[in-house]
Amino acid sequence: TNSAGSTTSAAATLTVSAEVPRLTNVSTRAFAGAGDATLIVGFSIAGSGAKTLLIRGVGPKLGALGVARFVADPALALFSGQAQIGQNNDWDTALGGDFASVGAFPLDVGSRDAAMKVTLQPGSYTIHLLNTGALAEALVEVYDLSADAGTQLANLSCRLSLAAGETVIVGAVLSGGTRPLLVRNVGPGLTQYGVAPVLADPRLEVFSGVRSVTVNSDWDATLEPIFSAVGAFPLARGSRDAAERIVASSGGYTIHANGSGAGIVLVELYAAP
Repeated sequence: TNSAGSTTSAAATLTVSAEVPRLTNVSTRAFAGAGDATLIVGFSIAGSGAKTLLIRGVGPKLGALGVARFVADPALALFSGQAQIGQNNDWDTALGGDFASVGAFPLDVGSRDAAMKVTLQPGSYTIHLLNTGALAEALVEVYDLSADAGTQLANLSCRLSLAAGETVIVGAVLSGGTRPLLVRNVGPGLTQYGVAPVLADPRLEVFSGVRSVTVNSDWDATLEPIFSAVGAFPLARGSRDAAERIVASSGGYTIHANGSGAGIVLVELYAAP
């Protein structure tokens, strides 16, 4: 209708679908080295159908952002089980448009950072951040390029050896509404799998921007049903592992994982029910 009158169209059907709250970006910033010090990040895709992801291994760009010790020439290797299914050493500038589409910060043209785009079926995968130089910091990022509700990023994990006073930072971006997240920093709980030496008393703190959302040192047994629901391995009651469930709204979050002393930890983030 307008000032000249009105007319009626043919019948049409309008369908309104609510967006499903989902993780659209997960990341880990930690020290990476060679051999046993390789930074290994795991993630899972849940649902049905293929999902296209952008995976980045950032080193030199961290230097431009003020990080003193960064991996000078990171490379990426992507695994499904024991099989390597993808790799990248120096990123292709053709990916610049994909960076912008998911809100990833740009990389300098000609830099030795790594990035690749892959399409994967639901399942579990691991990323190896390869560094032939000295131990230094790197950032591993996974972005959801196919923003569909049929398949979703379900979790991120990172196992590494923390030096005394060191912190590993896991990031997540939630889109589409409110959803619970489960975060864990496991040290003593790894001994059941023969892992040693572990961090004796892990701690975690969750931030929304610069605001601290929660702090946890020793987990609460009321979380056991959540562990089971997301497929996380159980922890012994009374252990000094850290775990917390938060109800997150759309936006960015970071988990700072550290603890007393030094040792091996497993830092985990799950999209929870």
